[in-house]
Amino acid sequence: MKPYDTSRYFPSNFDQYLCLKPPMLLMIALLFLSRALALPLFLWILQLTGGPVDDASMMKGFWSATALPAAVPAFAIVVAFVRRVPSASLLLRWVWTHGRALLAVSAVLDLTANAYIMVSREALEGPSVMLSLMAGGLDLVFLAYVLSSRRVRDAFSDFPPALASI
Repeated sequence: MKPYDTSRYFPSNFDQYLCLKPPMLLMIALLFLSRALALPLFLWILQLTGGPVDDASMMKGFWSATALPAAVPAFAIVVAFVRRVPSASLLLRWVWTHGRALLAVSAVLDLTANAYIMVSREALEGPSVMLSLMAGGLDLVFLAYVLSSRRVRDAFSDFPPALASI
């Protein structure tokens, strides 16, 4: 029994556990809002595999210490998505179930961080103002999307049932 009308979605919208897959725009929002944690992790993995990585050029403009508080809730949702399996812990289930609220908090925190960057003294001396303005616009778009989309609400309401212990 699902908490939403399954006939609204095509069979391809469900994963192997018959749970509604998150839409692509939600995944983009998760990656964008978790960038302060996901980007260094991605670069570290790239270095481990021997890929050519220029950390300074990759991080410039995309990473800021002020974005770290906003990245924590979004990164927790990414982890919950990756571990969205029947054997997932109660904590991961809680994170996924409250994903919309956590993502909204993340977007508001990121918007606040971008506003801080825009009004700070060092931002007036470079391209940081334009990047912060664009990031703030994306924050607003993602916030509106997460709060208004029925598909996002339905995806966060669906998690594989826990395995019965024997």
